[in-house]
Amino acid sequence: NRAMPPFILISPEIVPEALEILFIDQAGHKVQIRHSVSGERRQWLDMAISNALLALRQQAGMQAGQTLRLEALRKVLAQTVLSRIECFDISHTMGEATVASCVVYDNLAIRPAEYRRYNITGITGGDDYAAMRQALLRRYQKLQAGEGKRPDLILIDGGAGQLGVAQE
Repeated sequence: NRAMPPFILISPEIVPEALEILFIDQAGHKVQIRHSVSGERRQWLDMAISNALLALRQQAGMQAGQTLRLEALRKVLAQTVLSRIECFDISHTMGEATVASCVVYDNLAIRPAEYRRYNITGITGGDDYAAMRQALLRRYQKLQAGEGKRPDLILIDGGAGQLGVAQE
C-alpha cells in the first residue's frame, strides 16, 4: 500500500529485468534495481545490510529467551507440550459494562488476531465469577464444536474464586 520507489538497491546480484518490468507495471513509473553501486549508495546498502543483520540477531535473541522461559514453565508444570497459552481477564467499570478478554500466545509469539473480547450480559453487575464462567463457556463451547485450537495452558487473572470457576 505504499508508493514504489524509483530506485532499489539490492545486495545479491540477480537478473533484475523481470522484476523491473513487474514493478514498472505496478507502480506506473520507471523503477531501477541495482546491486553494483558505489559512493553514497554503497554506504546506504551497507547500512541496510548491517541493520537487517542486527534486527535478525535481536529477534533470534528474543526468541531464544522466550524458548528458555517457556521450557522452564513447561518443566515446572510437568507438561510434555506447552505451545499455546490462553489468558483470561475480567474488567468492568464500577460493576457495569463487564468485558472478558482472552489473549493468546502460540508458537513463541503473541497472536493478536486470535484475541477475543466477550461482552458479558445477563449477570449481576460486578460478579466476576459469573463473568468468568460465561467467557470460558463461550470460548470452550466453540472449541467443543470444532472452532479454534485447543490451548496447552489456560491462565486465569483473578483470585481463588475465578480459578474455581475455571476448574468447574
